[in-house]
Amino acid sequence: MSKVKPGIVSTVMDLISSYIKRVSDLTRLMKLEAQLAVKTLAVLAVLVFILGSILTTFWLSVLVVVFFYLLSLNYTFLSAAFFIAGINLVILAGIFLVIYKLKDNLFFKHTIHQLTFKNTDPDETTHERIATEN
Repeated sequence: MSKVKPGIVSTVMDLISSYIKRVSDLTRLMKLEAQLAVKTLAVLAVLVFILGSILTTFWLSVLVVVFFYLLSLNYTFLSAAFFIAGINLVILAGIFLVIYKLKDNLFFKHTIHQLTFKNTDPDETTHERIATEN
């Protein structure tokens, strides 16, 4: 039988100890970064709220300027108001169309397709669409 040298045992013990320390340090780093991410998300939420408020105020100001410009062009009060409402409806319809087209990306249909073991592709153009988006 061969004897195990004390240097090898201490080296293996040091290796195991350093591995455990590395895992512990990595876990601590992940915890600290998660705390930083939570703080950052809170700040971002407040900033997004402020941004939304300012953007809404700006949009309303633009609409008021357009409204008074239309009144200065001798449009009636009602026709100017309908024109402003029409602008908002056109923009709203465009946003709804974009949301409608993007919502299909949220259903993981290709993952579900792979999990159900079907032989047909649910959307053959998806690969082409992904290639053109990238």
